[in-house]
Amino acid sequence: MTASSSLGVVRRWWWLLAAGALAAGLVAWVVTSHSPGRYQAEAKLLVGPVSADYQTLQASGMIGRTYAELAASRPVAQAAARSAGVNLTPKQVANAVSATSSDVTRIIDIRVHHSNPVVAARMANAISTQLVQLRRRVPVARTDPAGPLMRAPALARLPRKQRHRIHDAVLRVLWLSPAGNLEVVDAAVPPRRPVAPRTGLLVLAAALGGALLAAVCAVVRDAWVDGAREEELLDGFELEDFIGSEDRSHGIALQRWLDEARSEELS
Repeated sequence: MTASSSLGVVRRWWWLLAAGALAAGLVAWVVTSHSPGRYQAEAKLLVGPVSADYQTLQASGMIGRTYAELAASRPVAQAAARSAGVNLTPKQVANAVSATSSDVTRIIDIRVHHSNPVVAARMANAISTQLVQLRRRVPVARTDPAGPLMRAPALARLPRKQRHRIHDAVLRVLWLSPAGNLEVVDAAVPPRRPVAPRTGLLVLAAALGGALLAAVCAVVRDAWVDGAREEELLDGFELEDFIGSEDRSHGIALQRWLDEARSEELS
């Protein structure tokens, strides 16, 4: 179909295209308006200190991945649901909870989807609380990890002040590193607008689909009408109108041959 023929279809059948788009858009609007909306609540946590040396910040970014995996895990999510008073099946937990982390910002983003915005916010905050409590339950080493190193002969001969500095540095790296610290920086609040279904986008897509379907119907109808007209012209074609009287006998024979060929095609 050329551009000119397409423009002709639009000019002749613009009312049908408009009616198809309007009907499809109206149906989509009715369906999406009566379907339950889904709300997304977000909570953000910071892993590690705000400012520290490069090694500590890098370790915090790597630990953030572990926290994100734990936030979306079934045990943590179900424990958060119980503390928030939300009843969710394991399948609902897998579909409702997601978490991501950034190695650069060290921010963990916890997202919870639910048909109730208040429940979504409570669930996201409960997961944040579970992660913070999990961090606090991590056992703290009671032995000095720098002890064996400081008893080495090479370090034992160093001055006392210098050995204390080395001891403190080892403790910062192996024992007292704040890389795994976790703090809530943005608690979840009930969202005002649902994230799904997107009524405007669905209505627009349905309207375009309705207009396209109407255009296809119009093209098929035009093709059928044009074919019927050509058939009528062939049926009314008489070869005698174009042949002189002196060649009438040859024309009759040719007309008979055309009729036989036409009957064979129809059969």
